[in-house]
Amino acid sequence: MTSDEQPIKRSTRSMRLKKQREDQAGYRRSTIALSPVAVAIAERLQQRLQLPSREAVINAVLERIESDRYIKYEFLGSEGFRSPPTAHLQKDRVPQSADGGPTSEEDPAKALESHR
Repeated sequence: MTSDEQPIKRSTRSMRLKKQREDQAGYRRSTIALSPVAVAIAERLQQRLQLPSREAVINAVLERIESDRYIKYEFLGSEGFRSPPTAHLQKDRVPQSADGGPTSEEDPAKALESHR
């Protein structure tokens, strides 16, 4: 280490490791703007389902669409019944949260289903 370099902060290292785990799990980064109504709904779902973030809520809702054939048909029509592009990644996937810690007792999509 040169005199210019400082040790990496613990929080910086943690965020880098989280990003690395997400990248390895096939997550993609995307910045989106949510409407005030969407934010309000996401926050209510976050509280009700006890999910850690709006990002987790959005993932849970989208994964729920994939797991429910009626909702899937409503949003995706007959095209929705093709295998998703990442279906091959799901086979041997070990459930874990994006931060690398253990998942809640249920995955987010199932949490949505059980709270209906």
